[in-house]
Amino acid sequence: LVLPFHNPTTNNVRGGIIGLVVWWSIASFGMSIIFFSSGGKHPGWLQNVQWVCVAFLPLGFLAGFIITRLQQASITTTIEMLKGDWEAAKAQAAYESIRDKWDSASELGAHQT
Repeated sequence: LVLPFHNPTTNNVRGGIIGLVVWWSIASFGMSIIFFSSGGKHPGWLQNVQWVCVAFLPLGFLAGFIITRLQQASITTTIEMLKGDWEAAKAQAAYESIRDKWDSASELGAHQT
């Protein structure tokens, strides 16, 4: 799932809408299978199944929202880990630079005595 917006709320709502559409597509496909398997006639209980599918629409939205939120958290964790690695590499380079200068100064002082 791609997070195209810089605003987390917009991405979360987009994920919720995608979850809603996915649920609606699955439910619609299921209703079509039931309709055609019954010979093109509406069974009496089909209306109840349709209402159940409609009742689960908010859960489809919530599932998409939560999946997007978890993906954002995963991306944030990865970025923080990379940031820590970057800071550690910069600190290591600074340490080596200072150590090299110290070693140079030590060698210079040893030659002068």
